[in-house]
Parts: sequence; C-alpha cells; structure tokens
Amino acid sequence: MIGSNATEGEIGGSAYATRVNTKDYGLNVHGAALGIHDRVELSIAQQDFNTRATGTALGLPGLHLKQTVVGAKVRVLGDLFLPASRAEDQTLAQFVARRMGREVLERLAQPLIAGIYAADPEYLSLAATMPHLLHMERTYGSLLRGFWKSHAQAPVMASLPQGLGQLIAVLERQVAAHVQLSTPVTAVAPLPAGAGWIVNSNGQSWQCRRLVLTTPAQHCATLLRCFDEPTAQLVGGIHCRSVAIVNQFYFAEQLGLNLPRCQGFLVPLPEGTSFSAISLAHKKWPDRTSPGFVNLRVHLGGAGREDFLEQEDETLVSRATEEIKPWLGIQGEPLKSTLTRHTQRLPEYRLGHKARIQQIMENVNHWPGLQLTGNWLSGVGIGECISRADALSKHWNNREVLCKA
Repeated sequence: MIGSNATEGEIGGSAYATRVNTKDYGLNVHGAALGIHDRVELSIAQQDFNTRATGTALGLPGLHLKQTVVGAKVRVLGDLFLPASRAEDQTLAQFVARRMGREVLERLAQPLIAGIYAADPEYLSLAATMPHLLHMERTYGSLLRGFWKSHAQAPVMASLPQGLGQLIAVLERQVAAHVQLSTPVTAVAPLPAGAGWIVNSNGQSWQCRRLVLTTPAQHCATLLRCFDEPTAQLVGGIHCRSVAIVNQFYFAEQLGLNLPRCQGFLVPLPEGTSFSAISLAHKKWPDRTSPGFVNLRVHLGGAGREDFLEQEDETLVSRATEEIKPWLGIQGEPLKSTLTRHTQRLPEYRLGHKARIQQIMENVNHWPGLQLTGNWLSGVGIGECISRADALSKHWNNREVLCKA
C-alpha cells in the first residue's frame, strides 16, 4: 500500500515514531513517507536498537545497532495482494486504477482501449467489453497471477491477402442477384397479424416475411422508431464514437527513424495529439506495398480527440501530416494522402450495456420476423460480427431467399 491518505491526483505525507523499552533491549524508530497520486511512495526511517542486557550477555556491552533506511515503492505489484471486487460491473478505469494505479491506466490501458473501441475507459463497462479480466481477478485474485497461470497469448494480427475489402468484394459477388445497392431504406413497418414487413426506400417498397436490421446503432434506432419507440430509445441510447483514418505513402528514405521490428504504436491521450495510433502498414502487410515505399495509417479521433474531427478534410490531413513528422523523423511531404471518416460507427459499451441489450432482444422477440445485429450488440470485432450473423442465420429455413432490399 502507498503511505498517506492521498488519493489519485493528490500528494500526501505521513510520519511516525515508535519507542520500545524493556530490561533486555530498547528500540527507537522514527520516519516519514510521501505518497504521490496513490501510485509512488518515497520514505525514510531511522532505527536505533539498544542491546542493553542482551548485548552485555553477549560480551558486547553498550552496543547500539543504528541504520537509516531509504525506500521507494511503485504501486503495480500491489495487484498481487488486493482483494477481488464483488461488484457485478465497473468501468475499466475503476478496475485498472484500483489494481494497477492511475499511471498504468493513462499510459497503458487507455491507449489500448482507444485502439480497439476508440472509447473512454472512464465510461466503458468491464463486464461488456473485457469480462475475462473480471474472471481473472475472481479466479486467481490478481491480474498478474492470472496472466501467468492462464498462459495468456498475445492476439495474432490477421487479414486477407488483399485486405478486408476482399471480404466485401466476395460477398458482393455471392449475393449480387439478391442485393440492391445505393438504395437507402427510409422506413419499415410490420404488416397486420405478423404477416411480414414493408420496407420503403425513396418511393419504392418491398414486402418480406423476415426483416434483418444490420445498420449502425443510430440508423437502426431511426428505423425502429417507425413502429417501436421504446426499443428505438434503447438502441439510440448507445453512445457511438467517431474516428477517421489518414492513409499516406512516402519514399522509404523520407523516414528518419529506423524501426526494424516496429509495426506501429499507440499514443496516450495526455500527449495531446490528434492521433491515437500510427500503423506501419508496409510492415504489417509487406505484400501490399511496393519495395522502397512506406505506407502509414494514422488513426484520428475517438474519445478525447473527437473535437479534431470537426475540421475540414484538407485541414485535418494537413494537421495529421505535420504532427506525425517528429514521431517518425519524416522529411518532406507524403506522395499521397487519403482520408476516410467513420462518423458515430464505434459503439462505446457503457455501464449497464448488457442489461440494455437483453431488454432490446426481449422487445424484438415480440415482433415476428424481426432480427437485429451489428457491432453495437456484444463485440466490435469482425470475427464477433460474423459469429452473430452466423447464429442469426440458423433461425432461417433453407427455403427462404433474400429479397432485393
């Protein structure tokens, strides 16, 4: 534990003095400790052990054993001794700060979470996003002990040979006869007596037996509002973050830093940059970039950085280009830059998210033929979205076909 009663963001001190007198020995101890942000402790103590009769009996009359002890502690290993929380849920920030300290939260957990969810750990539900950490704490009593005993492996970076766009291209070819592109749906409505659904789009309409809404949370809420306001409010209440990606190409000699084993890095929010991460895509996927060129992907926005996204495209790209130069020693301007925005596309699973989703699904079950899926349910990864879609399709029979909506 860290000395003093200071909590996160505070500095506090404590002092003590101890005196013990017996006929055989005497002990005088006094010292002080300085606690910084409930994370670091600096301490000093002076000890004087008077051997008295004990020393005389040993042939060392009048012996005093004196020492000065100077110490420093950093609160990380305290995770091994802290009790597990009994709370059903808590924010990721509460969990990490309690077990590892505020600095680990700000310098390690927050950048990692920004890279996955673009979310704020002060809001993010641990039970909805990283339940395995709760399991580790309750099973092993410590994260450090849990990672050690569970032999946790680092995730493997995986993609398709031509990028994830290849997945969309293949899907488009497979279902081309059943999909009508560039046809935004403006409204949906159930038919009487559960007979099916009507789908409207700019003057056109289709009738179908089954309706599957796969849109982002806010658009899904808009469509649900046509016939189910309570469920629409639940879905619309899911907070979504905005991000943008700047994709740039340089000549290899323009990079001043030699990073032979680095494929990218995360940037903590306190650094004040508009970007949360830089991926060296030419090293992650070398077959996609010609020799002699560098491909950088600059990740912008997310929690704490969304204000930067209000800038015009040209201004945002220019700012990102100048900001990353000192980080990679870049000389000159990029050969090509493209900006892709993802506005309100990354859901932030806040406290109570699991209960919210359970209620949404219970409401949907009252509408025959209606199904919902999307990254706002229970997992933002592509693999998780595919698993949900696969599970959803098992409710269909082999005679059902897709309509052109």
